[in-house]
Amino acid sequence: VDALDRGDFSECERLINQIPNHKDVPSLKRDLNLALAKRYIENGDLDIAETLLASMPGDERATALRADISYCRAEDLVKREEYDEAKAQLDKIPNHDDPLQLRKKINYESAMASVETGDYETAYDLLSALGTYEDAAEQKDIVYYEALAFKSLFNIQSTLKNPASMRVTKVIFYKNSSNEGE
Repeated sequence: VDALDRGDFSECERLINQIPNHKDVPSLKRDLNLALAKRYIENGDLDIAETLLASMPGDERATALRADISYCRAEDLVKREEYDEAKAQLDKIPNHDDPLQLRKKINYESAMASVETGDYETAYDLLSALGTYEDAAEQKDIVYYEALAFKSLFNIQSTLKNPASMRVTKVIFYKNSSNEGE
């Protein structure tokens, strides 16, 4: 137990192997695997940690560490802008400390990606659901007016005999009465 507390995992394993028939060996081995899994998670070796935890399906501590693994994977997927996959990782977590904030970040980033592809309806819905997260309310307004502008331009263009004859090069949205645009 002292070796485990010190984080000397090889010494711990050596000592456990010296007492193979002791009644506490299964518990000590489980504790060792949990400590090792935690260390692997901290070092980013998620597959190794997951392999260690696979042998402990009913253990609550192992379940919590598996949730940490899913959360770490979700964070990595967000960094790579793979939002659907990140959501799928979060869905694997029953009760985690902070999945809600990461889920909000995923939805926010998904909304911004939807704006870039012109999917204003999806962006607006995602931003509406975020409430006061970061600048979601301001972005929601921007998305709303940008969508209206594009819809208006499309409607005008669709009435022209030659729609290609109209080219919009700049759209300025005014934020206040002094006509300072953004």
